[in-house]
Amino acid sequence: MKMSTNPRLLKDVLTLYKSTFYALKELIDNSIQAKAKRVEINLIPSSCSEDSINYKRIESIEVFDDGEGVPFSMFDNSIMQIATESKKDGKGVGRFGALQIGKEVRIETVAYDTIIGKYTRTAMLMTGNNILSAKDLQKIDFPIEKEELNNVCCPYYKVVISDLYQYGQEKLKKKNKLSDEFSHIETFKQALFESYPFDVFEGIIQFVVNGDSLKREQFLLDTPHLVRKELECSDGKKHEIFLCFYKVNLKTADISIYFQIENNGIKQSIAKYSYVSPWHTPDAGTWYVIIESDLISPDMIVDFAIADFGNDSKTIQQLIKEAVDDFFKKDNRKFVSFVDRLKTDKSYPYSLISESSPLEVSLFNHTAYILELNQKLLENSNPSRGIIYVMMRKLIEEGNVEFLFEQILKLSKESREKFTELLRLTDMDDVVEFSSSVTMRTSFLNFLHKLCYGDISNWLKERSQLHKIVKEQLWIFGEEYTDSTKLWSDTNLENNLEELHKKYFSYEPTEEEENLIKDSKDKNRDITDLFFYNKKKTGSGRSEVMIVELKAPSCAIADKEISQIERYRKDIINSSAYPKDKVSYKIILISSKLSDGARIKMEGAPTWFSPDDPFLYSTYNQHGYDIKLYVMEWSALIETNRKKLEYLSNSLPVKPEDVGEIFAREYPNLLDEKSRNKLNQRSLK
Repeated sequence: MKMSTNPRLLKDVLTLYKSTFYALKELIDNSIQAKAKRVEINLIPSSCSEDSINYKRIESIEVFDDGEGVPFSMFDNSIMQIATESKKDGKGVGRFGALQIGKEVRIETVAYDTIIGKYTRTAMLMTGNNILSAKDLQKIDFPIEKEELNNVCCPYYKVVISDLYQYGQEKLKKKNKLSDEFSHIETFKQALFESYPFDVFEGIIQFVVNGDSLKREQFLLDTPHLVRKELECSDGKKHEIFLCFYKVNLKTADISIYFQIENNGIKQSIAKYSYVSPWHTPDAGTWYVIIESDLISPDMIVDFAIADFGNDSKTIQQLIKEAVDDFFKKDNRKFVSFVDRLKTDKSYPYSLISESSPLEVSLFNHTAYILELNQKLLENSNPSRGIIYVMMRKLIEEGNVEFLFEQILKLSKESREKFTELLRLTDMDDVVEFSSSVTMRTSFLNFLHKLCYGDISNWLKERSQLHKIVKEQLWIFGEEYTDSTKLWSDTNLENNLEELHKKYFSYEPTEEEENLIKDSKDKNRDITDLFFYNKKKTGSGRSEVMIVELKAPSCAIADKEISQIERYRKDIINSSAYPKDKVSYKIILISSKLSDGARIKMEGAPTWFSPDDPFLYSTYNQHGYDIKLYVMEWSALIETNRKKLEYLSNSLPVKPEDVGEIFAREYPNLLDEKSRNKLNQRSLK
């Protein structure tokens, strides 16, 4: 059996992840996506004595799950397609990331095969050396073991990684080295918990490491605290609300609030909110607050939101906030004492300022407290604290407190020296602007990938949400569009282009034309194609018209779409309605997936892999016209931009953000209340 792959991404497959632990996590993520309830990870040592020279603390690694498994008839499509960019949650290379850890990977799976009406067991062995030495991965024929099972079996999926690079004779590369998470079994368990804290805490998935199940009690740092509150609702009835506070052994320092209900004898959380209490500080650690009440009824399980409490929603929200604040005010005496001393200090910048917002003052107090833990400015009566406090207040007013802490206060000695030298040679405004630009763009690309391929793509009601977001981020199509967000001024040309769009792209995709994405959700089938256009000056009196055709989620780019865009160009050439003097046309056709036929056609185009002008399919430079056709997948465009940013920033790290948080912060006007409620991550305001 042979692989199906995209040559553009081959070199990334075996060293895609920043560490071997992250590569292993991809296997676990695959298990979770396969609806596994139990995931076993075995770090298997050598069978020989520990005193033996041949002993290896971890000779092989096994990941076993009780998920859906893969039947033989689906093995080719589900397993052998690698880096095709059409996978729902990324490139589809997660299972092959195991080859970053060891030279041999064996996959074995059992599942019910509907084609033959029996359970099948399928197994395959891959070796990293064969893949690395192959010029064309698609030509490797991997031997497959297949067995039809006559009895009813429990589906499973198992990956065994052996011949680890850690113990090879050749020079060990950093990305192939067993990372610190593998140094000890207990360290590995902690890292696993930090990666899937709520799954472990709630018992949603049973993680088993070398036969030992991970349970919430292993990761609690203190005895849980129970707080009882009574609420009188607008109808006059009184209800009890119970808040249970758990201090959790995590490196982060935040508060997560979960609403919990008992459903058929099983307690389950139905919503998560994040909350920033003015009395919670980083040294207070991470806390989970579980809320239970008879106010939470079974009909709220689906799409729960505080707004479901109707007229009492604001009262309930305020009660929870006050209960949480009171708890941390009592629990965090050290911080409370510091704030009391700070407010009486002559250097406190808010003593004579009454118009500052409570949020700004709270943020300053937290910032000063964090600084005090390290510098002891107040405790030692450091005379420089007056200047430092004034500078901090200014940074907070300008919204730069994150820059202060993430980029200056936490730098190592070596980095501080480099930073000082950089300030000597470079204008500070330029440094901040560059860092901010690269970080924001990298963050947007992560967000865009989740919109196109993540779970959120299944329920976005309006394709225009993506449409409106992309219109404000035209730099993804080229650096020359960075400041080109004002769309359109020529009404006649606009109307003519709209007619072309309706003429060539108003149709339903079908299986016969190979442009129907079969796994597209039915509820997305009625979302239409959209397009937008941008006109900008390019110098010397010339203009460029960029036309972007975004295909609907259910439609792949196939031969039909390519033919249509060629006819699109022909109409522009043959009609006098489209100016040609000093005007160039850049027509972009983009979707989440290329059909196999379209991919072959694109890869045959001599310009499609051009590093100077990627995704260029065809050009027309006759009779005074300048028209270029581009065909691309979202994931390929995203990957190309990521590589540009990595070159600029030397892989500037960007903190992962939840897609819901970004939507709520950056595009609040694009979400109605129901859409908001579907986002997993919410903030308690």
